[in-house]
Amino acid sequence: YGKKFLQPAVLPDGLPFSHARLNDDGSITLFYGDFADDKMQLLGNMLLLSQGKKEKAFTELYKVFPAEAFTAAEVNGLPAHLIRGGMLIGSYDASGNSLIDAPVWQQEPFRLTLYWEKDDQCYTLQFSTIPGSGARISDADLIKIAESLQ
Repeated sequence: YGKKFLQPAVLPDGLPFSHARLNDDGSITLFYGDFADDKMQLLGNMLLLSQGKKEKAFTELYKVFPAEAFTAAEVNGLPAHLIRGGMLIGSYDASGNSLIDAPVWQQEPFRLTLYWEKDDQCYTLQFSTIPGSGARISDADLIKIAESLQ
């Protein structure tokens, strides 16, 4: 890979390192949790850490989210954003016809994302679950994981 990337020193119980992906833009994403052998299907809860060169402004990346999805935060004194839920951007019937006209904000299954920037790098730390899991992580615990990066 040839580039330095950070890893969390603090992890929630039951979320071991699973795999990493090098992205075409030079960023890297680390995956922690329980995945199927193909590493594509999530079988339980997941923590992912994405890090790379800042390409777009935060407001551009998350422009489809409603204002109530965001909470201001800090990571090691740097401004950060907590983002609750996720956006359903495509849902299709068996014939391939779209079932939604615009992205829909969903809070289930649970997803909590922390976004921050340092110098020319951006970081995204996300905890998410499969439907029906019931697992949660607090804002403070997600920030603690982010602050443990080394």
